Amino acid sequence: MAYLSQGRYDAIEAAAALYAKLADRLGDAHARDNLALIRISQGRNEAATRPHHEHALAIALETGNRWLRAMVGNNLADTLLSLDRVDEARTRFAETVDVARAIHDPLHHGRALDGLGRCAQALGDLAEAAGCWRVALERYGRLGVPEAAETRRRIAGLRAGVRPLGPLDDRSRTGGRG
Repeated sequence: MAYLSQGRYDAIEAAAALYAKLADRLGDAHARDNLALIRISQGRNEAATRPHHEHALAIALETGNRWLRAMVGNNLADTLLSLDRVDEARTRFAETVDVARAIHDPLHHGRALDGLGRCAQALGDLAEAAGCWRVALERYGRLGVPEAAETRRRIAGLRAGVRPLGPLDDRSRTGGRG
């Protein structure tokens, strides 16, 4: 969605309202999840982001759309991790690993594993982090997605003995802003 990359909260908010008016639950869920992503990129706090993710996740659960559940689960977990709520993020990422594995979705499986690795790193378990990232890299490598480069960087950082980043230091998903 072009509006997402442009940070156009107003346009996505209008889309969410239209989807709700049309009773398009999946469109509403995507728009709400995108609203949360924009708020995160703007450095907004949990109160401005989490309700959108939670709304989208509720729709995914209500409709039984497991692909949407995996996508939103990863995004919500990323939000929680960016807020230094590591245990909650870890729980969400673990749930998403299970969902993505069940639907054979390597991208969301890789994203969830990457997230679990970042949680492990934040908790000081570097061996667990490396293991998660190696498996995530396998998933990404098969797809040829850009997320692979970031995962390689994380693994290389561990090998080089670079100080582990805490969740609030990792700005890769928020465009440099917390």
